[in-house]
Amino acid sequence: MTQQKGSQMQFDDWKRVANPWRVVEAAKSDKRARDAAVSRIIDTMLELQLDYRQITPVSSRSV
Repeated sequence: MTQQKGSQMQFDDWKRVANPWRVVEAAKSDKRARDAAVSRIIDTMLELQLDYRQITPVSSRSV
């Protein structure tokens, strides 16, 4: 993804960046990249939680 000189990437642009490490690196100095990084982390944690619930029987989960 290339940007023209002087233009700022928006939150949605950062969400579409394929390499998450690029977003994390940019998050040091760009608020929109930081917001996108946090959003990606939350999305990942929710996906992992869903996966865990699908493979773990209800009786063995702690509430």
